[in-house]
Amino acid sequence: FRRQIYGCFWFEAENARYAIERLGPDNILYETDFPHPTSMSPGPASTAVAPNEFLDHSFGDLPEATLRKILHDNAARLYRVR
Repeated sequence: FRRQIYGCFWFEAENARYAIERLGPDNILYETDFPHPTSMSPGPASTAVAPNEFLDHSFGDLPEATLRKILHDNAARLYRVR
């Protein structure tokens, strides 16, 4: 799994935390589902919580290095972008 599988999470805070604890942060990616109507893009027709608020509430206690991997570094490595 760790060699070739990546998992994404969106609103699944509890499942994402379990995956992070069980598998480690190296193959976990964060998604907002933008631009779909059910995405984490607040607006006049949405009840969504902004991504920064969701992350702070759900994962604010994780080390900065772990968050950086999940929010940026893993996707950059996977898709070979900087």
